[in-house]
Amino acid sequence: MPSKAKVDNTVRVLEEAGRGFRAPRRYETYCREATTAKDDSQAAPVVFTTLELLTERGADAAVWRRLGRAEEQTPTVALGNPDGDAL
Repeated sequence: MPSKAKVDNTVRVLEEAGRGFRAPRRYETYCREATTAKDDSQAAPVVFTTLELLTERGADAAVWRRLGRAEEQTPTVALGNPDGDAL
């Protein structure tokens, strides 16, 4: 099993590399002082795990990490939208 330091380093690298894919984009506005909203519809969830965790606990267990979140989650929670929109 990989060391915690190696996993943490890999997570940091993935976080940085995936930031553009998971970050919502701002809506364009014609008024400089207008309030803008974030558009999550174009953000792609990126999830990952290790083979050791899959072997030990199974794919439906809380073994998945989603970029931008701190803890391991089940696949449904990891892929879910915190704003409540259905996938």
